[in-house]
Amino acid sequence: MKKLKNIALLDEMKQNEFFDIKPLKDWGILFFPISMSNITTKQSVKNCLEWISFFGDKKAGEPKIGLNLVYCDFLYLNSEDKATFLKEKFMNAMVNHKNGLKNAIHKNRKSLQIQHAFHFETWGNLYLEIKGDFNVYFEKIKDFYKKDKTFQKYIQEDIKFYNRKLDKNQLNFFLEEHLMIYLVLNNLVNFRNEYIQGREKWILLCYPGIPPKAQVYLFQKNPFNLKTENPFLGQYNLLNKKFYDFKNINLENWNYE
Repeated sequence: MKKLKNIALLDEMKQNEFFDIKPLKDWGILFFPISMSNITTKQSVKNCLEWISFFGDKKAGEPKIGLNLVYCDFLYLNSEDKATFLKEKFMNAMVNHKNGLKNAIHKNRKSLQIQHAFHFETWGNLYLEIKGDFNVYFEKIKDFYKKDKTFQKYIQEDIKFYNRKLDKNQLNFFLEEHLMIYLVLNNLVNFRNEYIQGREKWILLCYPGIPPKAQVYLFQKNPFNLKTENPFLGQYNLLNKKFYDFKNINLENWNYE
């Protein structure tokens, strides 16, 4: 009996251990979602360039990698702020960030040789690239939230962890964010990339931080019964250089570490 308990404990420890990834091979896309709240800080041009250079130096096993950088402007319209205010704020931030990063990539063209491997787009573009109807998916995820008590529980825990207030806008923000990532990593979004041209065998979500519990749970529960050959159903933390494999996270014993 004691031996079985020890084995179970070891299994739990393995579940919540995270490691770096091996050099990337075959055609694939790095998915960099840019949070509008982080665009001049945590995800500044300087930091993004450092991460891009890191992948080029350490993780490019083959010259078959594209990078799709997505500005999450429409996601942040889940807000009470005036549309005119948000439009001006986001437009200036996105244009400045894109121009700054494109210039930085060009200046480093000796190391970042494949210039057309970098594609810039906005969250709104993704709505149109969904295989199916995003509105239908969104209604389904809201219905799933209403019925699944565990999903509700993890939303609540995320709200507390990120110091947010659970109102309609914040709930829709989380549900839309989790849904889009769920669809992207399950290959239900057509990423446009001039270099890759639809040949990707994998998509790797890259973000400076850890995933929310509700997002992990959505992948584990898989309410839409999606199937994919993408090996990276998780999130690569750009800060600690570890991959959080969603299937290996024990949410009951994991404390956002």
